[in-house]
Amino acid sequence: MNIPTNPPFNPLQFIPPSTKQTTLSQPISHLLITAHEPLPRGGNHCTIYIPTTPSTSTPSSNTTPISSIQLDMTPSYTTPATTKPTNPAGAGSKGILILSALPYTLPPRATKSFRIDIRPGYKIADLVDLLVSEGRHKYEFNAEGEGCRFWVDGVVELFEEKGWVVDGDAEGGRKGDGSGQVGSVWLIDWGYSGIYPEGFDYVGIKKKRSFGPEFVDMLLEVIPNYEELFQHMRYIVFGLTTGRYLQENKVANI
Repeated sequence: MNIPTNPPFNPLQFIPPSTKQTTLSQPISHLLITAHEPLPRGGNHCTIYIPTTPSTSTPSSNTTPISSIQLDMTPSYTTPATTKPTNPAGAGSKGILILSALPYTLPPRATKSFRIDIRPGYKIADLVDLLVSEGRHKYEFNAEGEGCRFWVDGVVELFEEKGWVVDGDAEGGRKGDGSGQVGSVWLIDWGYSGIYPEGFDYVGIKKKRSFGPEFVDMLLEVIPNYEELFQHMRYIVFGLTTGRYLQENKVANI
């Protein structure tokens, strides 16, 4: 008697599967780091879009032209996490990295996006190879399904480390003051996404979690204007408590 077994968990998927080879052959000129519409419980789901080139975006005359490839790390909700600790809400789940061929460059309901230029010569196949070799195609979410911003930030940081990113592009996108265009996207999850008030040192913040005296001294050295810092903090507190951000004395929804 043959007992049916579940197929092994596959953390990397192409949608639709028929577009896999077309997707992998696409050159990369830039990334669009994108925050989608606000979620019911707060925050924004975050993904990466890679616009395609017109000359290679249509595999055949019978298919819909592909305008972008979306990289979406999303919870499986069915395959339990193995490294995330359990909590009262239950254990988290393994993530699935989905590469989707889409007929639009950005979704109509995207809240904000910022562009990161990539050095010439790379294709999506190279990107996938890099993510797999570094284990970034594997990820685990907590029980609430949170963690997409942290994954996106880590991937952008990896591209920086490997020399893929045009100098300054990723750092500019990762910093925001809560009142600017980029900061307004990430305010609710600024501590996890790597977005910090202007004047904070990203690398120093990320590596020093203890907030000891040396850490405080470092902050005081890199922050040129204390009054601006306090204003930034007011933006952050307002956003964390209301789900909205302040911009030029106006209130707007994230």
